[in-house]
Amino acid sequence: MRKYIRIWLLALGFAVILLVNGCQSSNNLKYTPKKEELSPVTVETGSYRDFEDIQIPSEFVLDEGKSYLYQAESIKTGVLSFTTSKPAGEVISFFRKNMPLDNWTPISLFKFRKSIMLYHKTSKNCLIIIENSDDEPAKTNVEIWVSPQGVDKKHNSLLKKVLNK
Repeated sequence: MRKYIRIWLLALGFAVILLVNGCQSSNNLKYTPKKEELSPVTVETGSYRDFEDIQIPSEFVLDEGKSYLYQAESIKTGVLSFTTSKPAGEVISFFRKNMPLDNWTPISLFKFRKSIMLYHKTSKNCLIIIENSDDEPAKTNVEIWVSPQGVDKKHNSLLKKVLNK
């Protein structure tokens, strides 16, 4: 029995020595950030075009043939169609960073061949469709759809019904 106690005490002593030495040597292991990690994060901003609360990157080119707007009193709705040389991933990142800055709440994101982003605001919805051009592989097509939440105050919109389930 004494033999086992001596072995356990000896093993425990080695474990304590290893633990103390390990903790002391870890003081020299400090993380030093790289220079590029110290630079402030910048959020690319765009300009406001036909919709006063949706930023559009300056590189986007409006396709007037595929775009249309409807405006009456307090309602502005429609679709703006753009092309850009930015890859789809960068376009998605732009909207993910900038839409919340204009008080849009993200609802869903479908990604890959055709990416679809859905946003909601108090009185309207925004659907952004991003896909690579079939005609030109270096181009990305972007459609921004904006619709009112609902015209009739007695009925809730379909989106609100779906969100409350």
